Amino acid sequence: MPPARRRWEPALTRKEAARVGISRNDYKSAVLYARLIVAEHQELTTPRNMWEPTSSQAGHLAAPFVADGESELTGRLEREADPLLEKSQGLVENVRADLDEITEPTRPLATPESGTTYSVGEAVKRIAEHDDLIEQDENDGKHHHRRASVVLQRVAMSAPWVEAVGFLTFITYYLNVPLLEPWQDWLGWSFGLTVVVVIIIGQTWLVRHAAQDHNHAREARANGNHHEEERAASRRLWYLVLTAVTALAITAGMIWRATAALGNASFGTTAVMIFVAAITGLLLPTLTYLGIALDGSKISRERDSLAADLDDDFDAYQDTISDSRRDLAEVAETAEKLRDKTFPDICNATQETVDAVYGLYSTVRLLIGGLAASPPTKTTKAISKDPAGNLIGHIGIGIPGAGEVNLAPLLDRERRQGTIEAEGVSLLTRVDAIPPHPWGKSR
Repeated sequence: MPPARRRWEPALTRKEAARVGISRNDYKSAVLYARLIVAEHQELTTPRNMWEPTSSQAGHLAAPFVADGESELTGRLEREADPLLEKSQGLVENVRADLDEITEPTRPLATPESGTTYSVGEAVKRIAEHDDLIEQDENDGKHHHRRASVVLQRVAMSAPWVEAVGFLTFITYYLNVPLLEPWQDWLGWSFGLTVVVVIIIGQTWLVRHAAQDHNHAREARANGNHHEEERAASRRLWYLVLTAVTALAITAGMIWRATAALGNASFGTTAVMIFVAAITGLLLPTLTYLGIALDGSKISRERDSLAADLDDDFDAYQDTISDSRRDLAEVAETAEKLRDKTFPDICNATQETVDAVYGLYSTVRLLIGGLAASPPTKTTKAISKDPAGNLIGHIGIGIPGAGEVNLAPLLDRERRQGTIEAEGVSLLTRVDAIPPHPWGKSR
């Protein structure tokens, strides 16, 4: 009968382990692993000094640390690397789209005067032709190309709205139409509002057409086209007659109706009423007429419209070049940060997480005691290339049977970062090769 097997006890008690820096929880875990290892070796009658953990036991012991390393790797990649990669990818795509837009040779510039569309290069040539013609006409004493002042142009554009406000004010305070309280007199309110709308639309239409025909007649006279001048002058006359009749009738009607509504009003009130009526019915339409009738020629208006569009296009071109360089510099800076800091930090943190297994493994061996072999040494991450030339790698553990952390997720992101960086370099070369804006050269 074989002798009874001696009960195994840890080489260190809990108090002794605490004195050498082993925590209570680590001691409990190490004792459990040690008992399993010792029990198996006792069954196999392994010599006492060779009670090392087996490969399967070491793999089981290291598995939680490998899992924590994989979690550390994927978690930090998602939190730290992926946002930077997504931002760089977005910047590269935006730069590519912007460069495609500003290098499009047929970007249309439309002129409201004639409705003709020009490419940027065609618009620059067209402006040069107009400048030559305007200069020649000025030298010949023809000044019809001169535009109306900016103030007069703005007054002409805003006058119908000011006139509408004047009419509404007039019928509210002098004709006693409750515009702000329509429920008091729905009939008077709707009638007053309808009159104002019809007057403004009708009068504005007449004034604008009369002014446009006057402008056309000036240009035709300057160009020696007398037949066209006569036709335009004839149309202008009819529009002016209708405009004058309308304006005088409206003004006189407002004054008469207000006088009747006010009754025995004071002289000051009557004077203010006549002043408001005259401004609304006569002065504002006249300013609208002058702002259009004296506003240059079709050529000068087209020239200024194209120049304004080219100014905007040139500013957009400059902004795009500047923004592209800034964005590509940020892509390069992000690539350097990922390559020199983020990826190495993630690797190091994963390595530290996995290397925590050595503490538990050493404690298990210490508790088993009496082992002849030296403890395993730490390993470092190993990166190489597969037959297809792709980077592969892992973070291993120098313990026989222990698993390893596959670095494929990190290496995939490194390859993506390299692709983005290469695209950024290519786009920067493209930015450097973009020719100057044609309008910038001619200004």
